[in-house]
Amino acid sequence: MIAPKNLTMVCAKVDPCYSTEGIFETTDRIQSIYHAMGAEDHCALVIGHDGHRFYADETWPVMHCLLERDTGKQA
Repeated sequence: MIAPKNLTMVCAKVDPCYSTEGIFETTDRIQSIYHAMGAEDHCALVIGHDGHRFYADETWPVMHCLLERDTGKQA
């Protein structure tokens, strides 16, 4: 129900709550759905390095970039 809307996924390189293998498997599956819809540039993965948390400094620029593509102007 999300695709082709913008989606930014955020995870940690090492996270005690989720397996890295599971994260990449899920991301690959989601990205293949976006690709099939012709919206591969509407989906992004941000990988942080400090465990289970939101990586604001790394994520917001990616989210703004996706929004700029939709609106054609700076977010």
